[in-house]
Parts: sequence; C-alpha cells; structure tokens
Amino acid sequence: MPRSSIPLYNPPLLLLSFFLVHFSFLLIMSLMTQAVNLALAVLALWLLKKVTEKKPLGRPIPGPKGWPIIGNLLDVPTEVEYKVFSQWKQKYGEWLTRPPSRD
Repeated sequence: MPRSSIPLYNPPLLLLSFFLVHFSFLLIMSLMTQAVNLALAVLALWLLKKVTEKKPLGRPIPGPKGWPIIGNLLDVPTEVEYKVFSQWKQKYGEWLTRPPSRD
C-alpha cells in the first residue's frame, strides 16, 4: 500500500483550519451585530425626532406677518385707527375685534 504524502491527521493543520473557520464566523457575526445596532440606532433617532418635533395645532391665526422681536409694532396705526382696524377685520376676519386701549 502506498502512503500518501499528506497525512490524514495533521494537528497543526486541523487547528489552523478550526481557527480560520471560527474567526470568519465571529467576524461575520460581529459585522451582522454592528449592522443591526446601526439600524436600531437610526430607528431610535428617527422615533426621537418624530416624538419631539412640534406639530402645528390647526391652521395659524390670520393676521399680518410680524417681524422678529418687534412683532407688528410697525403695523399699528397712529391716526385714524378705526379705518385700519376695519380694513384688517375685512381682510383677516373676526379674529381682530379691537386693539387694547391706550392710557
């Protein structure tokens, strides 16, 4: 019987093949775990954004657009107020009834 040049039982080769298979399995599982963790993190951030974003409560109140900090101060009439306020009432509806009184 001829003997083969490669023995059927080679402990270092078996050990090396075991470690290579085991390492590749661990690497694949690690990558899959990282992908799942990334997907869960993205989902959590999206849900957090959805929960914390402010939603408008119906349609906005009609009226002239204001400026930052000073608001509609430049739109307030100084003379013949009733004409301007009646125009605003026709334009914007019943939301505007009368301005606060000046003392």
